[in-house]
Amino acid sequence: MNPPPSPSSLPPPDLITEGVQLPAGVSLHTTRRGTSLPAIVCLHGGPGMWDYFDRLSLALSRHYTVYTYSQRACGLSSASPPPYNLSIWLSDLERLRTHWGVSRWIVLGHSFGASLALVYALAHPTRVRGLIYVSGTGVGFPEWHDAYRSNRATLLGPDRLGELREMRQKARNRPATVVPYVMESYKTLEREASVLSTASELGCFSADPDRAYEMAREIVSGGEPNLEVNRVLGHETSEWADAEDFVERNAIEEVLADVPILMVHGAADPRPSDGVRKIATAVPGAKFVEFEGVGHWPFVEDLEGFVGVVKEFLKAV
Repeated sequence: MNPPPSPSSLPPPDLITEGVQLPAGVSLHTTRRGTSLPAIVCLHGGPGMWDYFDRLSLALSRHYTVYTYSQRACGLSSASPPPYNLSIWLSDLERLRTHWGVSRWIVLGHSFGASLALVYALAHPTRVRGLIYVSGTGVGFPEWHDAYRSNRATLLGPDRLGELREMRQKARNRPATVVPYVMESYKTLEREASVLSTASELGCFSADPDRAYEMAREIVSGGEPNLEVNRVLGHETSEWADAEDFVERNAIEEVLADVPILMVHGAADPRPSDGVRKIATAVPGAKFVEFEGVGHWPFVEDLEGFVGVVKEFLKAV
């Protein structure tokens, strides 16, 4: 009898898209790939960005069921007026879990999405089969803000840093009403600023800036950020996570005692890992993996290595 084919030799699973309707006329753009368990839901960052997990979901879906979505008022999801807050973001995620009929799942979050994944795990630990915390800023370490700005300034150098500040200042100062072709020039300016900022966060930026720019253009090509979501949720998340007594106040050792945790961080990420390591230290059994030569986007910079680490982690889940 011939052995069954390996998942990597089979055709990739179909991509299924769906607009999931929520109360008040909100529609979330979602995708699903694969049919194998466990189920994984991927939470994007920003806050205010969009679902940028296409390559990762394709790679993981050969082994698991992978759900992705653009968060409320972001990406291809419908426009949605304020309020924007973590409570609503958690409610949206729970509604998606119920809609898809998933009892327990792996919650994978990147950047802001890592914070959202942690909030969700603390609020619904019995619904979380495993937590994969990628490139977050951690908890109880408010110094990360200054360290990040300093590290990024060093990576960019004075000329590029000045260029980035100038582009963002011009974009912020655009008139409230402009004709379409002028508006497009402002949007181009914003995109170029995003490309430069994102490129500086990649591990190859110093040694191979051309490759970094190419990768950054692909990352930011997926949409336009919702800057109001970014401002409001970014502030709330920092206030919540930066508290120096976070670990004790949220009793994370007890609440997450039965939740397997994988923490992934790039050694070249300008965001320091100190606060991430606090979580790994506080929860017995949590695994911390650092990728050498990788920055803020491990699943973009080293997709094969990242998927390998995730698969190894999920063997025990």
